[in-house]
Amino acid sequence: MGARAMESVRPAGHGGPRIADTQNGGTQATMATRRNHTPAFKAQVVLELLKEEKSLSRLASEHGVCPSVLGRWRTAAIEGLPRLFDDGERGRAAQDAGHQRQLQELHAEIGRLTTQLGWLKL
Repeated sequence: MGARAMESVRPAGHGGPRIADTQNGGTQATMATRRNHTPAFKAQVVLELLKEEKSLSRLASEHGVCPSVLGRWRTAAIEGLPRLFDDGERGRAAQDAGHQRQLQELHAEIGRLTTQLGWLKL
């Protein structure tokens, strides 16, 4: 065997550790690096998938993503759609009211502490 190590055994993207034959005849296990896709990329691919112009397998190979991953992304997108249409105004109004109440309480506390500090300085 030459001075360089020979990589073989399993193609990339097929899970599990890759086994590399080293120049000393031993083997060394290395894990393939996990890719993190941006939410924008996932949304773009799922949108293409939902258009049904291309098959899941074809989109997976075009974008270099495992078909089962595309299936999970599609499922997550479909399950998340109802939340997009929730009445967010009620939630925001309640949150704003809570913030206003907390702000008033904090201003009252500042007033009490300022008064106490004034008395201690006398």
